[in-house]
Amino acid sequence: AGISAKRFSNIKADILFALRHLGITDAPHRRTGQLPPPWSALWTAIEDDQTRWKLSRLFQYCAALEIAPEDVDDTVIDRLYFALIEEPHCKGFGGKSSQKVKEWLKGQNVDKHNKENDKLMELISLKNQILPGKLEGAAADKFYMALYDLDEFREQIFGKNLLDKFNIPEDHIEKIKKDDEVLLNLGLDWVKYMLFGIKMIFGE
Repeated sequence: AGISAKRFSNIKADILFALRHLGITDAPHRRTGQLPPPWSALWTAIEDDQTRWKLSRLFQYCAALEIAPEDVDDTVIDRLYFALIEEPHCKGFGGKSSQKVKEWLKGQNVDKHNKENDKLMELISLKNQILPGKLEGAAADKFYMALYDLDEFREQIFGKNLLDKFNIPEDHIEKIKKDDEVLLNLGLDWVKYMLFGIKMIFGE
């Protein structure tokens, strides 16, 4: 039918999810009505009732739109999927324009947040390469404090001289006192230093 076995399996799972989402979960012997000969032949060839139930909406949808079995592709499946999940309160389906993911992200102004998130992903990737497994003890405490407890991290820096051995420029120290984003970036660098010995660079 122009789709792979894996895609076909995913189709069944997606349709089942959509049916459950709509509250249709108690019709294992759903009737398909009068199907055109090509679809009727396929229906007869499926011996498993559960598979028939999972695919019955696909059969009905394609039959109603006069789509032949050999013409079913990803586009048809996507149209069926969105037909099943369309709800009155969602107004996006009525729009005449479409957006790519990159365009939507730009409109939501998430680029800066994604870049900041990438810094953490880089740290986690580095940790998994050098120190695979779960962080424990002092290493875990340092990781948590520097990245998730900025108030305590700032207190350790200015109240308990945590970074006194580093030559931090005065202007950067002032930024750390007032700017949580600067402090968080410092925390990322400090964790890299404490765990992996990577030199800290200040003032960028």
